[in-house]
Amino acid sequence: MKQALARKDVFVAGIEVAMTDSMAYADVVLPACTHFEHADLYPAYGQQYLQRAEAVIRPCRRKPSNTEIFRRLAAKFGLTDPAFGRATPN
Repeated sequence: MKQALARKDVFVAGIEVAMTDSMAYADVVLPACTHFEHADLYPAYGQQYLQRAEAVIRPCRRKPSNTEIFRRLAAKFGLTDPAFGRATPN
């Protein structure tokens, strides 16, 4: 993995809450929101339950959520599948 990430012909972008060994190889590291900063759905391990969690603090330093980053990247790459659209909160 280290050899692949260190290649000069590979552009590596990452989204992470804290600097990790992998992110040290990235050309661009985008700041990620923690699970405290955005609402999300969480599946249970080994079960068929789905949980919804609300944000408990405001996002620090105007960081978009991971899904918002994916939506923006999809738009930049011209991807128009509805899966990349914004979900409407109830």
